Amino acid sequence: MAEIQNPHDLFFKELLSRPEGQRDFVAHYLPAPVVAELDLTTLEATKDSFVAPNLVAHYSDLLFRVRLVTGSLAYLYLLFEHKSRPDRFARLQLLRYLVEFWDDWHLDHPRSPLPPVLPVLFYHGKRRWKSSTRFGDLVVCPEAFRPYLPDFAHHLCDLSAYEDADLRGEAILQAGLLALKHIFDPDLGRRLADILGLLGEVASSPTGLAALEAVLRYLTSAADAIDEPTLRRALEQALPIHGGTIMPTLMEQWTSRARQQGIEQGIEQGIERGIELGQAQGEAALLLRQLERKFARLPPKYRTLLGQADAQTLLRWGERILSAQTVEEVFED
Repeated sequence: MAEIQNPHDLFFKELLSRPEGQRDFVAHYLPAPVVAELDLTTLEATKDSFVAPNLVAHYSDLLFRVRLVTGSLAYLYLLFEHKSRPDRFARLQLLRYLVEFWDDWHLDHPRSPLPPVLPVLFYHGKRRWKSSTRFGDLVVCPEAFRPYLPDFAHHLCDLSAYEDADLRGEAILQAGLLALKHIFDPDLGRRLADILGLLGEVASSPTGLAALEAVLRYLTSAADAIDEPTLRRALEQALPIHGGTIMPTLMEQWTSRARQQGIEQGIEQGIERGIELGQAQGEAALLLRQLERKFARLPPKYRTLLGQADAQTLLRWGERILSAQTVEEVFED
């Protein structure tokens, strides 16, 4: 999948990059009856991604593989909605994912039954999510049509529906979820000390320090209502022992260097990168359609390669389609 230059997306994926955070999120924020069926010691993130190139600026996704307590395999698909307002058609992306995943699974395991996949929508926008969680509600039709239409429910994790005190999990996960929950709040400044304070006991460890850096990086890049003095005061208040040593290494690097360089260099480079990224995404989508017309549906690994490739690589692959006899010949080095 192509890299998404979005601070919410990057922070969310970093927050769930550690096995401990993954297990805690699943244990506390997925339906209890489902969690009871899972062997969480086997939970692991996969590298597959099914968000189409034209949707990467809107959604990001994570796929987890886990064994059931019976020993059979199951998957958890987590779609991250990082728009500030709910999008009821996110259910359409979930349906697209389920179909593509099971289609790919069937190609690789033609004699095996399809594994269960739990679709989860994670949302942290300004407004509460009020749309239905059933796909069938998107379709307006006579009731006689209902038995013949696809329908499923997705699990919704809407951070705005949680009180701060109800957030659960390890300290790193709680701090990250609080940052996501309040990132759009105009009064975020007064909550900073509480958010950062959750990391006090782990800030001395390498993992805790990395988490603190990730939270500060997210706050400085995504929160409009936070300036350097406000963040400095909150950090010194929340972590008086570590604040004096962390501030020079973190704040000076991110707020002074990153913002100054971002203003002076990032605007021009960002525009150029945005143009290049948009062109590459469009070329990847076109190349995917051409490849699937000739070779049928592509396995996930080739979809991933398409999403990660630059414009020159996509052009080279596109030139090979006419002469290639197999899909492997298109992608060979």
